[in-house]
Amino acid sequence: MRSTARYAFTLVELLVVIAIIGVLVSLLLPAVQQARETARRTQCATHQGQLLLALHNYEYAHLHYPAGTINAEGPIRNEPRGYHHNWISGILPFIEEQVAHKHIDFNVGVYHANQAAVRQLEISLLECPSSPYYSDSIAVSHYVAIHNHCELPIDTDNTGVFFLNSRTKSREVSDGLAHTMFISERKATDSQQELGWLSGTRDTLRNTGQRLNSDDAILVPGFGNDPVFQQMLAGTHDPQGIGVDVDEEEEDSPDLEEPAANDDQPQPDASGKTPADFSDFTQTHGTPPLLGQLPGDPRLYVGPIGSYHPNVAVIGLGDGSVRVLTETIDGVVFRQLGHKSDGQLRKGNP
Repeated sequence: MRSTARYAFTLVELLVVIAIIGVLVSLLLPAVQQARETARRTQCATHQGQLLLALHNYEYAHLHYPAGTINAEGPIRNEPRGYHHNWISGILPFIEEQVAHKHIDFNVGVYHANQAAVRQLEISLLECPSSPYYSDSIAVSHYVAIHNHCELPIDTDNTGVFFLNSRTKSREVSDGLAHTMFISERKATDSQQELGWLSGTRDTLRNTGQRLNSDDAILVPGFGNDPVFQQMLAGTHDPQGIGVDVDEEEEDSPDLEEPAANDDQPQPDASGKTPADFSDFTQTHGTPPLLGQLPGDPRLYVGPIGSYHPNVAVIGLGDGSVRVLTETIDGVVFRQLGHKSDGQLRKGNP
């Protein structure tokens, strides 16, 4: 009996010890997860720091920053149609991706079949370690350049540093490099609308018109079922990429061919209808808080910066510094960061 009682008592002690260990582990796990997220955020900041350095090296070599995107005319529509070479392709030689740069055919648009291999190339420097999304077809960038301080289409008159056919010089950032946002993050999706890191659309350009990490779940109606759109994404349709025959680095402005006349018109989907007006979305979801306007054509919508880091986003400023912004940042200050020359006094530091 004594032996049985002793064994029972020992078993109870063992169960108590196991329970205590379980409680301690449950208390420790959040701290471990937070430490891992801090490490990932630090790595994300390192990536942006390297991208900022590449942008400044490009400016040193060419006397201006790379164009946010290049096309014959604007505004830029978020669709696989057009020239759309962007700031990332420009800085590839400055981030040790010379081979990728050589494989890009700058004589045709980024959606041409000639670009299929390079569009599938995953570049680790463009990937946020906290992102759960990795494409098995078109490689994406989790980092974007800032084209404007409010929600407006990507065009030649934007207020940021990187926009359509831009050749911004550092001296033109009159608000000061330390007060101007150059790059930040965005949330990639697993939708069929990802156009990849080579595309100079909202995939690699964003603005500061909406609050940080605001809802960005806006899909373009109609194009999900558009057979031409699907063929372009699959690389089986040849849009006769709109290209240039000159080196953009040596000319004062890109000598672009005129796009096809119907490039500026909404294309019908499988049902024969054109994409729905943006008001259809706002009636359902409400208009996001922003300074600017929502476009009539949803393909012109650019959207906010966003992050997979909880409640914050990492941004890169023009002076090469990397900061962490919280979602509670003052809206006026946030928009001012996206404007390179508004001449307004800053209400505070980011």
